[in-house]
Amino acid sequence: AIEITAASDEKVYDGTALTDSGSEITTGSLVAGHTYTATVTGSQTVVGESANVASVAVIKDSSNNDVTSNYQISYVAGTLEVTTRAIEITAASDEKVYDGTALTDSGSEITTGSLVAGHTYTATVT
Repeated sequence: AIEITAASDEKVYDGTALTDSGSEITTGSLVAGHTYTATVTGSQTVVGESANVASVAVIKDSSNNDVTSNYQISYVAGTLEVTTRAIEITAASDEKVYDGTALTDSGSEITTGSLVAGHTYTATVT
């Protein structure tokens, strides 16, 4: 009996899918000279987490013969997590000589962090 666990992985949001095809045997072991491959499927693009699922393991001996049927295989899912991307938006500063009218400036800029390429922002400055 062996247990195959799909990899877990994490990254900061960047607009692209997080995937990880890795896996490992976490319980039991293969006979010396045997190797395995497993299909691992999972994808997380937006902030949050989802399962990374291992399945369909194939075990081969040193002569490349399929010996999978000699094993009782169970699978454990890993987790894929995308975390928030931190940015800081600072309202613009401005000054003028007194003229009896209100001074306003609706500008702002990202002062810490950055947006993902192709993303834009708007900010309400009051």
